[in-house]
Amino acid sequence: MGVLQQTLPLSLIYFSLVFLSGLILGSIRVPYLQPLLGARYAELFEMPIMLIVIWQAAQVTVWNLDSASAAPAGSKRPLASMSTSKWSLLKFLTSPPPTPLMIGALALVWLLAVELAVSVVAQMSLHGGSWWDGVYLYVAGRDVVAGPVYATALLAYAVMPWVAWLSQTQEDTDKLLWDFDETQAEQEDYCSR
Repeated sequence: MGVLQQTLPLSLIYFSLVFLSGLILGSIRVPYLQPLLGARYAELFEMPIMLIVIWQAAQVTVWNLDSASAAPAGSKRPLASMSTSKWSLLKFLTSPPPTPLMIGALALVWLLAVELAVSVVAQMSLHGGSWWDGVYLYVAGRDVVAGPVYATALLAYAVMPWVAWLSQTQEDTDKLLWDFDETQAEQEDYCSR
């Protein structure tokens, strides 16, 4: 299975999980929390919940990732098994990005496109403004405190499949070592009988 054939559906799954969760949380935040706390604190209250949703969606996406085609055959996962040679950073920077990083980047593009489109349509239909007003409202209409937190969450959204992939790699390695230790212990017990 090619990288693109795997990246597109998985990025759609990742985008859908996070976007629908954000839509549900947003429909709770806007009518109920914003009148009580204000827009800034309501968004800041929602952000840790969204980060947990992003982490869980990234794990689901990575679990569905076929590990055989995640990296080219014969290559190691970057930064998961980084050697101490001086060229390892250069090798990492010049190699093609791993599939989970592409999934996150593509999902980020889709998320920004949908949010921008919703902002433009809402501005044009509800307020009678131009499409440029919707773009301006989406970019410059952010709160001074909640805006940078939102931008950081978007960065985490793009990188989280890669982080979950590296975490899964470490868990797989630990599990293999644990299984090997159990097998060794069983063989030693069998030999000592």
